[in-house]
This record gives sequence, C-alpha cells and structure tokens, in this order.
Amino acid sequence: MSKKCPKCGTDMADNAMFCGECGTKFENKSSEPYNFNNNQSQQNYTNFNSNNQFNNQNYAPNYGNFPNPLTTPMSLGEYILTMIIFAIPIAGFIMMIIWSFSSNVNLNKKNFSRASLIFYIISFIISMIIIFFFVGFMSIVIEEMAREGLI
Repeated sequence: MSKKCPKCGTDMADNAMFCGECGTKFENKSSEPYNFNNNQSQQNYTNFNSNNQFNNQNYAPNYGNFPNPLTTPMSLGEYILTMIIFAIPIAGFIMMIIWSFSSNVNLNKKNFSRASLIFYIISFIISMIIIFFFVGFMSIVIEEMAREGLI
C-alpha cells in the first residue's frame, strides 16, 4: 500500500480509484487503464458527510408511493355495494364470513364484515330469546284458556 488519500491520509492500494474511508476520487496518473479482471476483493465504500460522520441514507430507488390496496380506505360506493351484498339472504352471510376471516381483503371491508357479523349474531340471539319468551307466554295463556274452558 503505497498510495495515501490526500483528504484523510488513509493508506490505499496502488490501483484504488476511490478512498475506502472518505470516498475521495483519486487521479489516475498512470497511462495504463484500470484492470477490472483482477482477483482483488471489492472495497467497501461508506458515505460520509462534510463532518466525516456517516450519512445513513437509503439509496434504494424510489418507484413512487403506490397505495396498498389492503389498507386504502373504502369509498362510499364500496360500502353501499358491500351492504347490498350483505342483504342477499344466503350469499350475503357467506360473503360476510369470507371477508371477515380472509387475509387478502381490504382492512376496512374486513372490519366492517366482522362488525356486521357480530351485530347479526347478537341480533339473532336476542330475537331467539324474544321468540322463546313469546312462545312460553303464549303456551301459558293457551293452557289457562283451556283450563277455564274458553277454547
């Protein structure tokens, strides 16, 4: 290692084109071109700012911020369409179960389906309780009427 970096003073290989510490480009004073086919390992370059502090910046290409279809908010039309599908007697209930427990469904539709499913289950339980009370009450009334001879 006979070459020194003019900026930071780090010893470098003779054929180095950049400093491995500060990234300074070396002037190639020899007339022979750089040999890319040699078996030397590639140097690790780091990115330092002007204060010799490491600049931890992500250099990945930016392809744009595309919205994630699983987390984008549902529009009013999508909510209305979902409610229309839920109103179909058997198919709506099946779709409600599929959307509630599927992993590749919009998060808003999944939560709306889960809330609707919970609401329908609670409504079914309450309606069954009311029906049982009504049937029990009517059986008592009919039994009393039969005992008094009104029926």
